Amino acid sequence: MKAIAAFLFLAWMGSEAAAAPCPCTTFFSGAAQPFIAEGVARAGDRFFVAGVAARRIVEIRSGRVRDFARLPDDYSPFGIAVAGGTLWVTAAVVAQGAGHDGSSALIAFDLYGKRIGTYPVPDQDRHALGDLTIAPDGRSMFRTAWAARSICCGPAPMH
Repeated sequence: MKAIAAFLFLAWMGSEAAAAPCPCTTFFSGAAQPFIAEGVARAGDRFFVAGVAARRIVEIRSGRVRDFARLPDDYSPFGIAVAGGTLWVTAAVVAQGAGHDGSSALIAFDLYGKRIGTYPVPDQDRHALGDLTIAPDGRSMFRTAWAARSICCGPAPMH
């Protein structure tokens, strides 16, 4: 209750300037089922959405959704990015998807949904890889939540 009161006080004390309305539009509304959407990536007219609880990635194209890929080995997808014809996915075994915590990996899929590589985090620290970006030089960079580190791998193989 104190946190709510503090938030309301800060909101009341905040700027008098009104925020501009979001120029956003809804391009897809899915079924209300356990999914926990995390990462979003785009390749042309295709959007990919990572679902933590569902442990899969869906593809949205022309207003229709289809399963793109299921993750292996109890992994749940988090950050996703498209580069060089590859969908790169940061993944971790987490309670929200597998019912327990475990390892993390960077996983690569071709743009047809075929897994072309799994690259586990090589140390024994506890990791949950999160956001992902691909640098212009091809290196993949991502953040690990539990070990509180940023990791850079590179150069990423471009398929």
